[in-house]
Amino acid sequence: SLVLVLVMAQEVGNASPAVGLSQFVKGMKGTQPRVIEMRVVAFAGAFLSSRILLSKDVQEPCFWSVFMYLISCIVVLLFSTWLVYFPTTIKTVKLRGGEGQGIAVGCLFLQLVLCGMIHCAVDHAPQLLGLLSFNLSILTGVCAVSLLATLLYPIAFPNSVTLYNFALFGVALALYWWMDVPFFPMLGVAVLYSVLVALLLQVFPGSFTVCEAMLVSQGTALLVLDSLMQLLAGFGFMKFPPDMSVTRSSATSCLEMLMFGLFLCCVLLFPVLFFIYESKREVEEKLWSTVFQVASLGLGFFLVLPCLQLLLNGASPIPFVLASIFGQQHTVLLSLYWTVLLVGACLLLCSQSSSISLLSTLKNSEPSSIWMRKWFHLLVFLVFLVGLAVDPDFVSLSSSGIAFLLVGFELIRVFHMWPLATFLDSLVEPVLDSRDSGPLVLTHIYLLFGFSLPVWLYPLKRYTQVSKLSMYGGVLALGIGDSVAAVAGQLMGRQKWPGTTKTVEGTLMSFFTQMLGVLVILVIDPELDFFMITQRQWGVIASCIGAASFLEAYTQQIDNLIIGVFLFAILLGFL
Repeated sequence: SLVLVLVMAQEVGNASPAVGLSQFVKGMKGTQPRVIEMRVVAFAGAFLSSRILLSKDVQEPCFWSVFMYLISCIVVLLFSTWLVYFPTTIKTVKLRGGEGQGIAVGCLFLQLVLCGMIHCAVDHAPQLLGLLSFNLSILTGVCAVSLLATLLYPIAFPNSVTLYNFALFGVALALYWWMDVPFFPMLGVAVLYSVLVALLLQVFPGSFTVCEAMLVSQGTALLVLDSLMQLLAGFGFMKFPPDMSVTRSSATSCLEMLMFGLFLCCVLLFPVLFFIYESKREVEEKLWSTVFQVASLGLGFFLVLPCLQLLLNGASPIPFVLASIFGQQHTVLLSLYWTVLLVGACLLLCSQSSSISLLSTLKNSEPSSIWMRKWFHLLVFLVFLVGLAVDPDFVSLSSSGIAFLLVGFELIRVFHMWPLATFLDSLVEPVLDSRDSGPLVLTHIYLLFGFSLPVWLYPLKRYTQVSKLSMYGGVLALGIGDSVAAVAGQLMGRQKWPGTTKTVEGTLMSFFTQMLGVLVILVIDPELDFFMITQRQWGVIASCIGAASFLEAYTQQIDNLIIGVFLFAILLGFL
């Protein structure tokens, strides 16, 4: 490791090894937010992957997948000072923010989530290990491609693209030979990921950091791959290997097919979207909007719904959803409760409350949307807190449908589709903040995904283990921690964390209120018990919440997307 450090110093700093090492040590003591964000994620990943390799009886190829992730985390920890010098701007595109583009975080984050799931699955769901290690291996190749693109950035076009394509093919081939990762799925995901990152950054300038574009593209590519493999297996065109043959839940099938259908509409109807965006006259805009909406409905009814029926083992999707809502008394009552909250959210959105304006000026600051946004954090918190305590499966199914609607509405809004675009613009305007600097408004979508991903990704069907607490990762980190940190920091914050605008007082209040939130969850959730938590587990819970609170203070990404999923991953991996 020391030799690698000295060589890196020689190349990057053009200095003597002794000076390079001195700068490395000095940089490791620095407080740059970008470096600290990398180190928090990399340290959590290294610690978790080491725990899996040392304390679990993990067989190949899962062992090698986790081992490769451990090596990636160690490399980031060793060279995090020099990773600061990786390009944070791309001259051909406009990025959101200027300082923390989070390339290393984008390369490690989803793998951390998969490692947490692997740790839980080894003891409680070994049938999932093949599928999880397959996805972890694919992400390893994808992240190698991402770092390669960063290193090739100074090379002129078209030589950089040629080298990138050769290296992409080589990474897929190497994983195929070494770890028996299927070649064409690996290559397909890597190519789709590369195209998606470029499209997101080019078509929606200023809407993403590099890290956010990487995470969205990785998740979309894996979802498209899994959906295609499920459909091909359902129609008899392929057969899953025995270690990857996993029955998906109904909620997972609905989520995958709805998002896959939306992706398919965007791909097949991309020329129509282009004509809508470039339309100069209102008549043309209405015409192409109508064409897109009619074609999308046709694809939905004649392609997506039949495919979803196949994945639901022949059950018709619409009667299945109605039966899920009205089939049991507790789901009906839960739906009524959510309806009341929805009405409250609409009233809050349609009328600017004078109390919000008053609170936002308590410290002689300009009126902002922070209080309005934190009210929505509170509403989503109430939705998920009660829902997870009553019926997690129903919450998973419902949030899948809402996620589909939110992404679809944002697509309509950003491409100015008649007749809803103007109305949707008026709805999102009150909750805009400085992070919504591009054409896309994503903070509310990230908020839903931050709450929902821990529910969607929880690997066990039984909820009696202490690990069920990880499903509340979004509830704790976003519903309580992020909201309290923002409000407490604005009202009584004095001491700021070095290099950030976040306050120490806000972070401390966030930590303590999340610990109180854990106590409330243990009381209201009938499948969890206060007395089932051991002293060691209380220490793990406090450490995980502390790490998530610290990451919230230093992350340069939109925290709605990062913090809840991070807390889910480390709770699942260490409890």
